[in-house]
Amino acid sequence: MSVLSNVELEANLNSSSPFVTTNGSKVSRTDIQNPIEAASIRLSVGKIFQFRKMTGGVDLVETRDQVILHQGEVAFVLTNETVVLDNLHVGLVTPKSGGVAEKGILITNTGHVDPGYSGNLRYAVINMGQEDFCLRRGDVLVKIMILRLGTKADPDWSATHVPIPDPDANSIRPLGHDFLNLEARAKQIAEAASRDMVAKILREWGIPTLAMSLLLSAALGVGASLATIAASAIGTP
Repeated sequence: MSVLSNVELEANLNSSSPFVTTNGSKVSRTDIQNPIEAASIRLSVGKIFQFRKMTGGVDLVETRDQVILHQGEVAFVLTNETVVLDNLHVGLVTPKSGGVAEKGILITNTGHVDPGYSGNLRYAVINMGQEDFCLRRGDVLVKIMILRLGTKADPDWSATHVPIPDPDANSIRPLGHDFLNLEARAKQIAEAASRDMVAKILREWGIPTLAMSLLLSAALGVGASLATIAASAIGTP
């Protein structure tokens, strides 16, 4: 097994059967704007999918040119390029070496691409950092190395799999929109702080434990009702 160099990649991308689709124009390994690196090909962000909280609390999948990922949020990406491998070559996909890891951006589902595969590649982008991250169509987050096998694969991927459809709400719903579950954690912290504050006041007043529990439950219930009323008032024109 051997890794194709930029010389071999250039020849392939300019051939009639390229491993990675381009915009149709000739590529040159000496052009800094081209997708070829020393031993890999850069892949750009194509379609972006993300769950969004909508009216009524229903999560929907949207496709946009860019999304802002807040801390813990997840987006699902299809590469703009299509990868088409014959039965003598395999792909190895890795995150780009710089520019995203320093920001706490986690790229998942990268790995190998079997001989005979044809289609877009897909991966998840998770913001593990403390600052918002702008994910844009055309960004380069991953790259693919092409390796030549010693023996042709038989059967190859195309003989044992069907083409993978674009993701939909059901197929990527397990990802959710909040990898770190920050919303639930924030709610738990707020509720715990409210309980502690009310309990402290009741202890200072010398109220017995049973009565304290009853009053605490009532206080939290009233607080939740007031919050609901306030939210409704804000949404009323």
